[in-house]
Amino acid sequence: TTNCASTTITLETPSSDPTSLSASNDTLCSAGNIDFTVVGGSLGTGANWELYSGSCGGTLITTSTNGTFNGIMISSSDTYYARANGNCNITNCASIDILLATTSSAPSGIIVTDTVICDGDFTTLAVNGGILGTGAEWVWHEDSCNAASIGTGSSIMVSPSSSTNYFVRAESV
Repeated sequence: TTNCASTTITLETPSSDPTSLSASNDTLCSAGNIDFTVVGGSLGTGANWELYSGSCGGTLITTSTNGTFNGIMISSSDTYYARANGNCNITNCASIDILLATTSSAPSGIIVTDTVICDGDFTTLAVNGGILGTGAEWVWHEDSCNAASIGTGSSIMVSPSSSTNYFVRAESV
């Protein structure tokens, strides 16, 4: 009889897919920091959560062992992805879209097809210049910018029954 030889087989566990990725804020008005949290899923042996931008497995931003990624600087709109990467497997990604909103700029004026018309005739007013920011639209008003809206869009047809002042500005929807 000889001495026995022995070996140990270590069973490692795989990670499971995250169900979603949440953010402390999904819309910013200017560049700033956001905290991300992995929801669901679990880390297997030797695994870390990984946060990417652009695509799943795209640009690695950082890793975490607890599923939270704090103070991530956001400087443009993008989709962010999280997945677990460990000894047994790499999971599918969960993702979230982050929007860096843009601000509107005021129009430089109004272009009018005819500034003098007869009763019952129509003329077209169109926005000249300006830029619509995220979630904004051009809103038209009679008599003042604080009056009730008479329409929206980059142009509008009007048929005033008397001499009328018209105003347009970008407003959030």
